Amino acid sequence: METYSNLHFAAVNTLKSTDYNELKDAVKSDYQYNSHTVDFSQLDITDEGYLQWLGNENQMTQAAFKALCRRLHIPDPFAKQINWDLLKHNITELSRTSDKQCQIFTRKSDGVVVNVANDMFIPLANELFLNELQKLSPTIKRGVLSDNLMEIDITQPRFGDLDYKDLEIEKGDIIESGFNLNNSPTGHLLTYAKQFLLRLVCTNGMTMPSREGFVKLRNKFGRNIDNALDNFLYKLGEMAMNTQGIEDQIKSLNRPLNVLEYAKYYKGIQGIIKDEDYTDTSIFKIDKDQRLIYLAQDRAYKKGVLSKLEKTNLNGYSVLNRLTDKAKSFDQDQRQKLEAYAGQMIAGQEAQA
Repeated sequence: METYSNLHFAAVNTLKSTDYNELKDAVKSDYQYNSHTVDFSQLDITDEGYLQWLGNENQMTQAAFKALCRRLHIPDPFAKQINWDLLKHNITELSRTSDKQCQIFTRKSDGVVVNVANDMFIPLANELFLNELQKLSPTIKRGVLSDNLMEIDITQPRFGDLDYKDLEIEKGDIIESGFNLNNSPTGHLLTYAKQFLLRLVCTNGMTMPSREGFVKLRNKFGRNIDNALDNFLYKLGEMAMNTQGIEDQIKSLNRPLNVLEYAKYYKGIQGIIKDEDYTDTSIFKIDKDQRLIYLAQDRAYKKGVLSKLEKTNLNGYSVLNRLTDKAKSFDQDQRQKLEAYAGQMIAGQEAQA
């Protein structure tokens, strides 16, 4: 059976760099987009999966195709499974009968459709975002540009007279505090920042959970984008002042985990990695038998069979460091999830001693 996975989608442009000027030059040349507000009823799709609208016929990226389906309330798991002719019919009919609008984002260089977004979304240009970022004189630790988003990890941004202090967890074990910044001028996500921690000895990263260090810029119709960006940067400065509390939270992990904590961390990490052997040997440094013992003790304590909360032989800070180290070997999506989970461990959102 032929499904949409057999279609020939356009490749997504991608660049990785830690050089500010290279990122800015790329944004000004290869990562420029046009936005078109269109009625859904004016859309159609060809047998080859090209988008037709207002006399145009453009190839799409797979991300744009999935976005089109989402806008039409066609779930991706369903879209993946059904015959392409049936899916094409659904897209055509749902578009034809819709009374709503969307924004079509196309690459200026070749007209490829990179997103079908909410018509209320207001793009924040990457160039403007980088210009404002440059005023903070940060150090860029990681930068990724694509048609879908720009993601940058920065440390040492300058907010007025704020004096940044590195976090020293143990003698010689230094952690820098900064921000993981995300922007999408093509409407794949709203602009947001997470507080980011970088362990200098091995460049492991982790992001703090939303209640601890998160700010979002709401790029929506009716808001002045310049004022929204100013407010966004102001809130970044407020977050930058909250480093002492984070240092205390990290130090509190430098102790043996109890079995309740182990069970919660194991299930959370395994839910992302989905490989029991890898999770056992690479993250926790134990074998399957020991894992089963700890999980059995966890269940027994919860049921009241055990009155004493057993401790493991696992140091929480060591587990945290192995998690963030191994996260670097995964793709961008899983890496982000694992680094975010590390931040949750620090904040104590996933388990309490």
